[in-house]
Amino acid sequence: MTNDPSGTKVEGKTGVGGFLIVFCIILIFGVPFLSIYTLVNDLQIASTEFEYVPGLKAYLVLYTAIRAVLIVFSILAGASLLSEWHGAVWLVKAYLLTFLFCLLLGISMLFLLVDFSPEDYEFLVYKLGVETVSSLIFFAFCYGYISISKRVKRTFPDAFPKK
Repeated sequence: MTNDPSGTKVEGKTGVGGFLIVFCIILIFGVPFLSIYTLVNDLQIASTEFEYVPGLKAYLVLYTAIRAVLIVFSILAGASLLSEWHGAVWLVKAYLLTFLFCLLLGISMLFLLVDFSPEDYEFLVYKLGVETVSSLIFFAFCYGYISISKRVKRTFPDAFPKK
């Protein structure tokens, strides 16, 4: 049993430990590494098509900027949890909602800015399907964890107002 910031007794584990520390590592190192790897891979594949696919280069420049912002946001969200900053849960939820919004924005920009040939649509639909499904699973898992974890609730009680 430990005390939370308001001075009340809290039963169970508190602080950054267990899966919460794994979650912090995922946000600080895993997400950025995977994002950079995917971005470099996409740029390598797409760079051979710049002269054949109108709008692809402009899309990738904008998409790279969006991904860079998300990478920094992920690191900040993970570091805020790790440091037990009182607004960390709010920041992580804001990051996750921004991540979801940027996924939708990226898909929309792809179809608005790039003029793909009909032969490219099969590959495009497959690639978008894989990225969308994996991103939605990541979002659902992370948002669910940060919202229902008992350790998170005990460590950041101000983020979960009592009804």
